[in-house]
Amino acid sequence: MYSVLVNDKRYFAEDRTPLKELISEYLSPDNNDKIGQMKIVCPSLVPTKADHAMLSYEEIEKGIRIIEDKVVDKSLTITTEKTKQYKKMSGGCKVSATLSLPYVDICIMDENGAKEDFTFLSPIAEYKEYFLLMHSYPMDRQKIAEKFFCGMQKKCAEYYRTLGVDEVVSATICTNGLLLKVLLGEKEDAEEIDYSPLQKLFNAQRVRILPYPDDFVEGVVLCESVRKKENTLLVFCDDNITLFFIDADTNTYSYMWCVDYSAVSKLALRAAIRVLRPENLTPFVYLYGEHAYDVEEIMTEEGLPFAHAEKDVYAPLSDAAFCSKLEKEKRRSSYHELLKDEDFQKEMVDLSLIMR
Repeated sequence: MYSVLVNDKRYFAEDRTPLKELISEYLSPDNNDKIGQMKIVCPSLVPTKADHAMLSYEEIEKGIRIIEDKVVDKSLTITTEKTKQYKKMSGGCKVSATLSLPYVDICIMDENGAKEDFTFLSPIAEYKEYFLLMHSYPMDRQKIAEKFFCGMQKKCAEYYRTLGVDEVVSATICTNGLLLKVLLGEKEDAEEIDYSPLQKLFNAQRVRILPYPDDFVEGVVLCESVRKKENTLLVFCDDNITLFFIDADTNTYSYMWCVDYSAVSKLALRAAIRVLRPENLTPFVYLYGEHAYDVEEIMTEEGLPFAHAEKDVYAPLSDAAFCSKLEKEKRRSSYHELLKDEDFQKEMVDLSLIMR
């Protein structure tokens, strides 16, 4: 599925889904017959005949498009003039923030169980890959940390106003070690961290940080693993790829940075899957992320059954029992370093010969 971000609200759509059907709540004018003529801002959509017929050259250059003939064939970020109308929250609220790159998910639930979620580009989205962030952060720690913290604080305050949130009972953070340190302005090798600023960020009475596998793998991976059966492989396909294999007694994970989904990077992913999966097992694969469609052929070639999935943004709002399961998943998880694995190198050579 593709991700479609509209005014801080994320939707997921199958390939070729008509855009006007997916986001109709943002488009309904007084006269429903004119929905197709409505304008959106999305520079990544290639202008069509309808755009050239109904828009000026200046409008097209600004990224304005007519929605009538548009379909979802990739992940999109869209702005519309009409905004979604939200009901006001009541009583003390719980908040969760899932921090990743390049997006942040904020979920808010009131005392009656009413929930809303928002998605926005991270204040430090320019460091789209963890490799870039890890390289830049030590040289400009204070500036990057302040941009991240203040940007997060501003967005939370904005959503609180939109939903009429008066009191935040608790806030839960789901992220990885690197982003947590950057958010708090801590050195990348810090062992003792002062978490107290997080209460100010979320204006919350208490803050909880969910377990995460390591500095570069986000806690959302553990959240997804808790609800999956053994003999399952989770593949998160973004600019970085994370692979997480769930076995009966252990979890094994690895990651690949700066993936461009070229033939070479796909070959490396195929080799990684062969190394991580036990030879006598055929795991079921869940594909996540903006590039999930790009790796379908690998699963087919490897004879692996698969399905597309999206992370449960509300999972971090779960109860204490769920959190204890996350701790258990973390304890039984271990990192597999592919580059030092002779079997991985052998698979790369063998697959390269086959490609020739």
